[in-house]
Amino acid sequence: MKKTTKTKGFIMLTVAAVMLVMLTLCFLACRYTMKAETHVRYVGIMDVASEKIAKTISGMEMNAMNVFDEVEKHLESPDAVIAALHSKTSLNPDVNGYFAAFEPNYFPEKGRWFEPYVHKAENSNQFVMSQVGSARHDYTKSD
Repeated sequence: MKKTTKTKGFIMLTVAAVMLVMLTLCFLACRYTMKAETHVRYVGIMDVASEKIAKTISGMEMNAMNVFDEVEKHLESPDAVIAALHSKTSLNPDVNGYFAAFEPNYFPEKGRWFEPYVHKAENSNQFVMSQVGSARHDYTKSD
């Protein structure tokens, strides 16, 4: 009778040990799977964000080239340049503004520095023009 009790105890201990090992293996497998899934999910999110940023930058570069071309067509007066900047700035919602910098005294009536900047006003969707070029901001000496 004692042998049977010892045998039952040994079997129970063995079953408990096997269950503990299996539970540990299941835990480690689930942990590895969760880490792998999290990694894949975040890589996917980063890929989507990267693609969106690349499209935005590409669109902004194309829009900048269009602005450059538009300004080049309207070099007859400072007002025409400002109007060209204004017309192109409102086309892309990702752009807050554009500027054009001219050689010193390009438009003598505007003085030495003519660097108009058409941009969205703070807390508004209205566009305003600011004269950026000045003795304090001598863009002709900037990199």
